[in-house]
Amino acid sequence: MSIKNGLTVDTFTQQGHVRTAWIAYFTLFVFWGLFYCLRHLSKAERNHGPGPEHDIEGRHTTEERHGSSEKVPAWKLKNGFHSPLKRAHRLAFENMMLLLTVLVLDTFGSGSGRAVMIIAWIYVGFTILISLTELMIDNRYYRFMYSLMFYGLTLAIGGLAFKQGW
Repeated sequence: MSIKNGLTVDTFTQQGHVRTAWIAYFTLFVFWGLFYCLRHLSKAERNHGPGPEHDIEGRHTTEERHGSSEKVPAWKLKNGFHSPLKRAHRLAFENMMLLLTVLVLDTFGSGSGRAVMIIAWIYVGFTILISLTELMIDNRYYRFMYSLMFYGLTLAIGGLAFKQGW
């Protein structure tokens, strides 16, 4: 496959900066994999099937869960999708997918090498840092702000792919 300036995909991917950008992606993949495994240790992740303390439909019968007579499904997570490990896992996964998309776009478009590598490592560093803070902070405005930052970084990589490649 011929690419701009007579480079092939193989030639472009052998450049040191491009390879290092993909190493940044793999680092993020390893970090996501850590949360992928650890999230199963979270208390909120444990699902209990129907037992003697449940009625026939698998619901808690009385005040045993929330102190009210409201029936709550036994399979429902106590904290829903808001458990700290789930939030960190989800952030790492979503950022891994966003970075994959723009790195593929840059690689096949023979875009920037060095600039994309630098932005990719900044992206990975912020993802790791913010994933760890997600374990302590549960705030939707905080999520909105860092989501805008990650979106801006992915737009920058995509913009470089189109400006210097394709």
